[in-house]
Parts: sequence; structure tokens; C-alpha cells
Amino acid sequence: MNSNQQISILQYNLNRSQYTTQSLLNHPNSKKLAILAVQEQYCSPRTGMSLPHQSWTIIETPSPEHDKKPRAAIYVNKRILPAKSFQALHYPSSDITMIQLKTDEASLPMLIINIYNTKGTTLINAFAMFLRTHLQHHRYDAITMVGDFNLHHPLWNPTDYDTHDQEAEYLIDLMATNGLNLILPAGTITFP
Repeated sequence: MNSNQQISILQYNLNRSQYTTQSLLNHPNSKKLAILAVQEQYCSPRTGMSLPHQSWTIIETPSPEHDKKPRAAIYVNKRILPAKSFQALHYPSSDITMIQLKTDEASLPMLIINIYNTKGTTLINAFAMFLRTHLQHHRYDAITMVGDFNLHHPLWNPTDYDTHDQEAEYLIDLMATNGLNLILPAGTITFP
């Protein structure tokens, strides 16, 4: 790929469905996507790992707890991005997967972060502290953070929905500290 091409990313919570996971990986429209950032993907009961696929390289962080299945994964389209163009980065949680993606030799890489957050946990706050000490912004051309955050806030809620999760404040702080902008239009219904 050269710097004039766009990277297409689809973020999707698969709700642990084997059918939905296989459909996404095999759908003809998926061939056009460079990255699938998925949450709650189906995991094999035998291996506890996400489904492999011949057209996709899967990146996920294994859980230190052997009985916990990963809830965030990034699938990289082998037809669009060669293996030399990306590198997995480690964060000690199977709910966060990160890759560094470099599309050509002249540019800085892009950082792609995929998060599955469980409401009522400290994951977002802990990750924000990790980024404060480890992220070197000047090393990246762009930073993209996608995921299922399971948080409600007036910035993105529909206008008639009053729920406000306090943990959302950590997410807003993380965004502000790292120069990230919310691209999902306010009021977008993400789970009917």
C-alpha cells in the first residue's frame, strides 16, 4: 500500500456468535476491509482462542487467566496488508489488542487499539495510565481507538437517554489527553 490509499476498519461486537463471526470473516464485502476490530468474538471451546481464517491474520492478547477467553481481537486482511506491514503490541489484558501498522516506508506507523470494556471495571483508567507512561505520540502518524466501551455519556447518548456512567469520564480524559476525537455521531444507536 502507498500513503494515498485508505485503511478501512470495521469495528463490530460479535456477541460470541459462531455464525456471526464466520459470516463476517467469509462475507464478500469483508474482502475490501483491511482491518476487522472485533469484540466478543466466538472462541473455540477446545482451544479457547478466536477462530483462525485463511484470509485473515488474527492478533489477540492471550489471557493470563487460562479460563478467560479473549474479548478483543484484530483480524488483518492478508490480501491487503502483508505481514511485514504490522506488528502486535502487548498490553496485559485479553480485553485490549493493539497493532502498529505501517503502510509504506516513508511514513510513520499508525497505532490501532481495540478495546472491550466491561462496565464497572477499572480497565479504561488503567489503560489511560499505561498510555501516559508508554505512548510516544511523535512515533505515530495517527492513533485510532475502537471498541465496545459499554459506557453511556451525554456526549454520545441519544438526546432522550439520560444514563451517565462515571467510568465514561475516564474515557473522555483518555481521549483528551491523547488528542483523540469522537467520530461516531452523537445519538447513534449502537445496540437497539
